[in-house]
Amino acid sequence: MLELIAIVALSVLGLVLAVCGLLLLPLILVGFLLKLLLFVILLPFKILGFLVGLVGSLFAGIGKALLVVGGFVVVLALLVGGVVLLPLIPLLAIAAFIWVIVRLAGTATVAAG
Repeated sequence: MLELIAIVALSVLGLVLAVCGLLLLPLILVGFLLKLLLFVILLPFKILGFLVGLVGSLFAGIGKALLVVGGFVVVLALLVGGVVLLPLIPLLAIAAFIWVIVRLAGTATVAAG
């Protein structure tokens, strides 16, 4: 008797699973087809986004390299300028002293009026 109940229960369970399978299989296929359609529609935009990112990264790398080279050029120019101007500091101080003396000894201006 128990064996008969087990056989009937398993048969009912198998029938339920078969019916559920028959109902779910088309839904699964429709879901798969919708995902595939969405993927095919969005694929050009994904490719375009990848290319825009790639070009942006390329420009960023070029810009970074130009900034580094520009920084080196500025530092080099400052070093060369410092090396060139350092010996000229005494001459610049003498020229500034003479300019102040000439400026103070210059003619007095008369106010118009």
